[in-house]
Amino acid sequence: MYFKYKNSDDLVEAEKLFSLVVMKDYEEAYNTINNLKTFEISPFLQVSILNAERLIEKQAKEEDNPNNKTLKYLDGSINVDGRYISDSYQGQLLILETKYHDGFYAYGAALQSTGPSLKFPTNAAYLEAGYDDVILGLFRIKAGVGYYAFRSGFVTYSAGAGLSLFSDMSINFDYSKSPLALYHPLEEEGLRVADNRFILNYKWADYLNLNLMLAYEDDLKARELYQVDLAYPILLSKDRMNFLKLIMPFYYKKRLKVSPYYRSFPSELRLEAGMDYRKVLSDLFSMRLLGTGGFTNRNHFSQLDTRESMFSFNALARLNFRVYKENYIYARVEMDSVGAEQLETKRQTRDTYALGIDFKTL
Repeated sequence: MYFKYKNSDDLVEAEKLFSLVVMKDYEEAYNTINNLKTFEISPFLQVSILNAERLIEKQAKEEDNPNNKTLKYLDGSINVDGRYISDSYQGQLLILETKYHDGFYAYGAALQSTGPSLKFPTNAAYLEAGYDDVILGLFRIKAGVGYYAFRSGFVTYSAGAGLSLFSDMSINFDYSKSPLALYHPLEEEGLRVADNRFILNYKWADYLNLNLMLAYEDDLKARELYQVDLAYPILLSKDRMNFLKLIMPFYYKKRLKVSPYYRSFPSELRLEAGMDYRKVLSDLFSMRLLGTGGFTNRNHFSQLDTRESMFSFNALARLNFRVYKENYIYARVEMDSVGAEQLETKRQTRDTYALGIDFKTL
């Protein structure tokens, strides 16, 4: 029997385990997993074992159906999500999304946007399909193309690449051209606009999520986003399904030109702290509660030299109901608020109400 005596063995054990899974030596892989579980193992190895078990299950399903070559494209997940977004300055957005993903993906959205000056809601639709998957457990590749249907419409596209560093660390780069209407309630003129985004993401387990974004709306000058999300687990179950985390979200936005389509600022800094709690209540129900509070500091294009700081907060509540195995119905409510500035008479609020379904196709 092999006895693990120091933390530096974790990487060796993970590499050994995944090599057995890739070679489809499942018996020896499970023996390795059972041996590891006899120790008090690190979070890194816990995640490695969980990922290995999922990969074994997926490969076994494909092997059990050798005569049905289409099954490997159907053994995925489907999400249907309906959201109503109400923005105190922008108006309302109703969006129904459907996503299928298992390497190859398909995405469809129906939008209904009501800007402050629109008397009637305006409708649009969006479809995209492509490939987005991790190869050999290391390399991520994405390529997609779509079409946005509003008035004359336009073609959209996306591309991405990434690298998984060990089992709990990854770095990804993505580019996308998509409708601006997916992100904001808009007036009719804004519904015609494409949003181009270059995003660099670095993620380390549950502790750090870093996003750097450079984006522009059609012919407008670029805007920048620097976003860091820090988290520290205070309580964490062995299966990682129950947790209590201390979280600190931070972002800084900067843009050179005012957007004619939605409310924007030359620069905006937001720093908050709070808690993220998830609990499996029973075999049928689980919940998640998140709350952060802090301050937002910004200036205006009309007063570049004057900055204001306001209290801001974000709150989220989600309830999951398990219908069968890994199939869920969920409800989600999210509230985001920034205090009123001296030049304005009301707070900036953005409330989201959502109902959805997550289920496996096989």
